[in-house]
Amino acid sequence: MSIDWDAFSQSLDGSLRQDHLTRAVYAQDASIYEITPDAVVIAGSTTDIQKTLVFSQKHDLPVTLRAAGTSLAGQVVNRGLILSIGSLDSVMAYNPKQHTVTVQPGIIRDDLNRWLDDRGDGLFFGPNTSTSNRCMIGGMVGNNSSGTTSIKYGVTRDKVLQISGFLADGTQLVIEPLNADQYQDKLNLQGLEGDFYRTLHDTLNTSGLADQVAQHFPHPDIHRRNTGYALDAVCDFIGYGGTEAVLNLPALLCGSEGTLFVTTEITLQLDQVMPAHSAMVVVTFGNVPDCLAAVQTCMDAGELYTCEMLDDTILNLTDGHPKYSQHRSLIPGNPAALLFCELRNDDPVQLKVDVAACIQTVQAGTSASNVFALYDQQADMALELRKAGLGLLGKMIGDRKTHPCIEDTAVRLQDLPNYIAEFTKIMQGYGQEAVYYAHAGAGELHLRPILDLTKPAEIRMMQDITTDVAHLVKRYKGSLSGEHGDGIVRGSLVPLMVGEELYQIMGKLKRAFDPAGLLNPGKIVDALPMTENLRYNSYPGDQAINTTMDFSDSAGFVQMAKACNGSGDCVKSTAAAGTMCPSYQLTKHEKDSTRGRANVLRQVMQHGPAGFDSDDVKQALDLCISCKACTRECPSGVAMATLKSEWEHHNRKRNGTSLRSRMIVSLPKLLRRAGWLAPMMNVLGNARVGKRLLGIAGDRSLPALSRKRIYNYASSQNVVEPIGSLYLFIDEFTDQMDYQVGKDCVDLLTGLGYEIKLIHHAESGRAHISKGFLNEAKVAATKNVSLFTGLVSDEVPLIGLEPSAILGFRDEYKRLVPGEATERLAANTFTFTEFLSREAQRGRISSEQFDPSVKEVRIHNHCHNKALADSYAIFNACNLPTNYHVTLLNSGCCGMAGSFGYEAEHYEASLGIGELKLFPAVRQLKEDVVIVANGTSCRHQLKDALNRQAVHPATLLLSALLPR
Repeated sequence: MSIDWDAFSQSLDGSLRQDHLTRAVYAQDASIYEITPDAVVIAGSTTDIQKTLVFSQKHDLPVTLRAAGTSLAGQVVNRGLILSIGSLDSVMAYNPKQHTVTVQPGIIRDDLNRWLDDRGDGLFFGPNTSTSNRCMIGGMVGNNSSGTTSIKYGVTRDKVLQISGFLADGTQLVIEPLNADQYQDKLNLQGLEGDFYRTLHDTLNTSGLADQVAQHFPHPDIHRRNTGYALDAVCDFIGYGGTEAVLNLPALLCGSEGTLFVTTEITLQLDQVMPAHSAMVVVTFGNVPDCLAAVQTCMDAGELYTCEMLDDTILNLTDGHPKYSQHRSLIPGNPAALLFCELRNDDPVQLKVDVAACIQTVQAGTSASNVFALYDQQADMALELRKAGLGLLGKMIGDRKTHPCIEDTAVRLQDLPNYIAEFTKIMQGYGQEAVYYAHAGAGELHLRPILDLTKPAEIRMMQDITTDVAHLVKRYKGSLSGEHGDGIVRGSLVPLMVGEELYQIMGKLKRAFDPAGLLNPGKIVDALPMTENLRYNSYPGDQAINTTMDFSDSAGFVQMAKACNGSGDCVKSTAAAGTMCPSYQLTKHEKDSTRGRANVLRQVMQHGPAGFDSDDVKQALDLCISCKACTRECPSGVAMATLKSEWEHHNRKRNGTSLRSRMIVSLPKLLRRAGWLAPMMNVLGNARVGKRLLGIAGDRSLPALSRKRIYNYASSQNVVEPIGSLYLFIDEFTDQMDYQVGKDCVDLLTGLGYEIKLIHHAESGRAHISKGFLNEAKVAATKNVSLFTGLVSDEVPLIGLEPSAILGFRDEYKRLVPGEATERLAANTFTFTEFLSREAQRGRISSEQFDPSVKEVRIHNHCHNKALADSYAIFNACNLPTNYHVTLLNSGCCGMAGSFGYEAEHYEASLGIGELKLFPAVRQLKEDVVIVANGTSCRHQLKDALNRQAVHPATLLLSALLPR
């Protein structure tokens, strides 16, 4: 029977996507596997889900549900149809008296808790995964997720009260706990629902089921257990067990990985919110065995909310990371392993008493080398470092990486030391040193071997190691999967872990729910082989590609893309902290995420330079606005703006360049040589015909070009008895579009007593880099490095006004002109506000130099500044006037992104990104509030979109500067 895809597509409220790019970006999750589906259904309603199920039955097409795609075992990659439920994210019902909430499966865990917090009833959903800012409740149910707080709040299975949805054939059911009488009523029903319960009854009443579960399932003390189906959750009901017994079918569905049932609504039990104040007792050790031997003592040392472990591999991977190196600095010395033990209390005084008692117990009962406490924000930073562990592992350079095959084992706490001793012997037998990070308080260890899965011998080693560890876990009556599930990587080992009889019962259970076997086939039952469908192939790409930028820090252009391990930090909620990834937050399309783009680049560029002609890559990169948020926020260090510049450089050379791009990169040099052209360009650029010719959006006003030059003005200013000197980098944007900002900067610096030194330098190269003119950018960078080397120092630094221009010295220049000279120059190059903040700390600038008038100030920080500079320097600088009330807005990206927002085809996207965070935040501000924006693009976006005038920090501070 032929498939009428068009008719199916037209019947959906959402969309059906069969293009090669969409299928490619949905071919992987956060695991080591890759399977390209036939099509992707983006569900727009619960009706779409039912229609998809009916369609799949008619055409014998598998259906695999996908939430955030952060599964580590290959749960959401498959052939057939991928059914994305992320848009189904509503709260359907809320009962604060009963502490329950009913939600659709696409709601993000942290978003749910923000919604609950807004209600003010002191309730929240407790299970807290490391992916909590992007994982969805439906995925948490499918995986029975738990996370850092399971020792306090349990796992998802403990919180699910009811699940509504569909059987594989589209039959609608409400799955809820049943007592004996209710169960009997179900068995007496006529029709499909009655047939289902009768088949289920026959399966669950297999003779000796309870005994088999007791023999083969993990020890009852292990609450994190995800191997196979949760038969232990229902076996107590066998034989009805009396009128009070309950058949907990929702518990059975938790951890079933979408192989049994398709969820549309979930009712959850909520907990009281955690106490307000937190402390992290950090316990460091000289070796891993001592660390794990101390877990039980730490658990007994106080009422812990988390007890997490990290080893030195993850700590060392923070080196040089723009964000997590700051978190690492909280840990003194170089411990081999550490435990994070969190305590909380509403009373900060009592919390300190509890911390002191905990530290005393730990010091007396363990071989810790150091024990100390972090409080509140620093405690949160420590936990954030632990949460970033998975992503940081992606920073390992080259094809030898840690892989998730044995990373989810759980045993009893008292068994940890002996288990690890035997595990270590196994790893030594394979010549392996595993990476350790763990939910230690729950007895769950994330142990990862380091393997090169481009080599057949190491693929076989992965299977051998996993099998040996499975036998070890079985001996300790542990769980091979504590929270990450079976998926593909462990699915084939389910028979070994549960025994053949229970495995056969699981097969019958699967057929009771899904007779045709179309719900996520190849997982748990009749699992796909562990060693097939691997996404890590041998890539000739880096050997065949000669890049203009230096990618040696990633071992190559392709290797940087491969560093993405799918953990999905880039698909977080718009409401989450940070900026990455604004285009994904706008479209919610996987191709527009850093992860999606990295996966497309990895797939395409394995074929070498031919990948630079790829239309898939072009589409994936189209909405990347090079905000550089991924440079800071991606734990794996996937710098998509850098990858995009290199790709566009090659694509442009092979396929030509648009008139608009040539105009954008040529204009600064043209105006430097012929400033008299500025008035003519202003008229032409804002005329409809001029905009149409250049592909500029008709509703966008272009910034006025200036005939005046900052260099001329700055060179005419003298300072008597200067307190210090600096070199001013006069970027082309300030010089030609924001002359007044440049003048304000000069007046402020000279008014503060600084001597401004000038040289005729090259332009920054920012426009060239963003448009892929890397040869020209390299010429500019080489000239600037040569000119400033020997002149710039710690005492006489180089500073710049436009973040995107000056921060190129600290980012792309290192790739375009690598070497010691560039590194030294970068170390002494600062943004304008970094310089002011530093000088204030050194005592050269004080609040007494500014008018003490009261003023409300709100800051929108440029994306490059947030990614590459000290984000709080602008806050510190704007706070120099004593009575300025300054707040950093959580405003994300403005959406202008250089020329992006002016381009006709990107105009709507530019405004859409602004509407995510910045525009709503600014609309709430009164007219007398001063808006500070250090980026020229940001200021122009606010002026165009909201008719609000934002000022540069130089302008703000100059207006308050008192005479010297």
